[in-house]
Amino acid sequence: PPPPPPPPPPPPPGIDANGNVIDPYTVLQVSRDATQGEIRKAYRALSLKNHPDRNQGSQAADAAAQFELVNAAYELISSPDKRTIFDDFGTEHAGGFDSYWEFAQSKAKSTKDFYVGDSLIQRLTEASWDQSVRAPHIYAIEFYAPWCRHCQTSTDAWRQTADRMDGEVEFGAVNGVSERGLLSRFGISAYPSFVLVSPEYGVHATYKWKGAQELANDYPVWARQVKHEWDTLFRGTRVVQLHDDNFGTSVVASESAWVVMFTTKRCRHCDESKPNFYRFSADVVGVSEVGVVDCSRSQHLCGLLGINTMGEFPHYIMFPHGPKNPDAPAAQAAGQQRQHNDDNKDTDDSDSPPPEPPGPLDIQNAKKEHLFKGAELPSHIALPMIAKVVRMALSFTEVPEDGLSVPYEGNDYKPDAEDEPPPPPPPP
Repeated sequence: PPPPPPPPPPPPPGIDANGNVIDPYTVLQVSRDATQGEIRKAYRALSLKNHPDRNQGSQAADAAAQFELVNAAYELISSPDKRTIFDDFGTEHAGGFDSYWEFAQSKAKSTKDFYVGDSLIQRLTEASWDQSVRAPHIYAIEFYAPWCRHCQTSTDAWRQTADRMDGEVEFGAVNGVSERGLLSRFGISAYPSFVLVSPEYGVHATYKWKGAQELANDYPVWARQVKHEWDTLFRGTRVVQLHDDNFGTSVVASESAWVVMFTTKRCRHCDESKPNFYRFSADVVGVSEVGVVDCSRSQHLCGLLGINTMGEFPHYIMFPHGPKNPDAPAAQAAGQQRQHNDDNKDTDDSDSPPPEPPGPLDIQNAKKEHLFKGAELPSHIALPMIAKVVRMALSFTEVPEDGLSVPYEGNDYKPDAEDEPPPPPPPP
């Protein structure tokens, strides 16, 4: 008899036996924001539920098909690298590469990159950063160089650390030789370096590396302490996220004093200063409102306030108590509205019609005081000083009309002159 026909080839990655495209998140019953630990947990539960050994009789065929589907779905997002490829490019490019770096380069796997294909540690690049490092998760990230002996001896310890903290934070690694832009963003000056990053709060903290032997034990303790501090600082905070749409109504139209921190994307000093700014917000409770503006997203607003979006960040500005621009028509209309509300607050009805609603607020000419910017002063020194001055200046019932409103232009403190001629000699 003729030989039996060969079995049909297996479907390509991302395609089930019926030719349908697989959505691994739907099959595994997890959200697209799920952590790798949650994905593994869901996979184990479903594969155990549909395992052929646990399903006999009439359910065997359906369970076997579901078991294969679960395995195929998990294969698409089983590691951070594979997940990045699927999230960015779908099932069309899901197979054929061991890592996102391989897909991006379309070359053979580089032996100089650590953790390629690791199930817990994702290789991070500038190109994949925004897709891979996402709120609300917190990320533990190693910066290494392939030629660094300490980096080579730390790989096992970093894997142990990732295993011990599985489900608490996400883990990643950056090859500093090929990703120099990320080095400058986080101020990395030595290898290996280990940081904890919160994309939700826009902050990071750097772990003081003591050696490979201490890493697996010390890093989890340190990371949990930092995470607890961030939760305490940022959850339920008074700091208002300001932008083009709400700055005028929140700050310029307000009678309250405001201290606003202006930041930008990928700013190391901004990340380092933000925790201190949130501490500052607690120091001025009841005295001043506090807000943050991201100039990379609100360029028009920052331009109106005289902030060079290509200049130094962070930039701090204070807006005084009382009207920010009393001569502007919008401010006058807002004052009339407040007076109207005060006059009629004890009555159910009023014969006097309300004033016309205010027009556009004059943000550009609002009273303000530029405090300091960039690395002119360390935030841990400057912000406590500002908090004391603000509390003292605004603790009085009445604030002078010109208080804290001196124009910034032409009023910079000047450094001591170094080349001035010496004073004339005394008369004989």
